[in-house]
Amino acid sequence: MRLNERKKLILSLYGGDKSLTSDKLEKLIDEHLHPEKYDVADQKESLCEMFQRYVNGWLDTGVIGLGRKKHYDVVIRELNRFLIINGIDGEPVEVFNKDMILKFREFLRIEHTLLINIPVCMLI
Repeated sequence: MRLNERKKLILSLYGGDKSLTSDKLEKLIDEHLHPEKYDVADQKESLCEMFQRYVNGWLDTGVIGLGRKKHYDVVIRELNRFLIINGIDGEPVEVFNKDMILKFREFLRIEHTLLINIPVCMLI
């Protein structure tokens, strides 16, 4: 692995997480480079987990403030509801394509009407 590639890997794993110790970072790097040792080859970070990690990193590094983070947290909760309702929660980022973005946009527009369409017996 070239030096630039290693640097990008470290920065992507670090993500501005100030609670990450050097030992934990070394373990994450090793997991990435040698997934067969950790049996994590098939595990992928879900879209919401990745988005939350980025937002937390932005807050920790000062890219955004607490007020802006709260706005992103709302979007993450909306996205999570959308994914759960459509039965695709926990899926990796690759699943979220152009069509899914358009469906999410429509979901945001009509979400307030969805409760009206749920029978009362299902709410109890």
